[in-house]
Amino acid sequence: MVIVYFDTPAFAVPPLEALLASAHPVAAVVSQPDRPRGRGHRLQPTPTKLIAQGHGVPVLQPDRVRDDAFLQTLRDLHPDLGVVAASTRRSCRVIAARRRSSEPSWPARRRPA
Repeated sequence: MVIVYFDTPAFAVPPLEALLASAHPVAAVVSQPDRPRGRGHRLQPTPTKLIAQGHGVPVLQPDRVRDDAFLQTLRDLHPDLGVVAASTRRSCRVIAARRRSSEPSWPARRRPA
């Protein structure tokens, strides 16, 4: 099973580390672009980017998730599963709408009994 992980904040690091420790390959991590922070306004990498780079996992940081080049890169990975731990951003809905599988998908809090 090929996994793509979609998330940015520090809250999303423990689930990413658990996936990286599993037997399933994480093909890429999709994160927001680096942003200037601090007094010097230096670009700072996102927490999930730091973990992914430490494990040699490619990091995708599109400015727009509707960008055709990004979506093609994502399709080329042939992911079986996309994992989101902490994001409620619109980008997740865009990606989910374009997924290649026709299987139903429910958020964890709304799974049928």
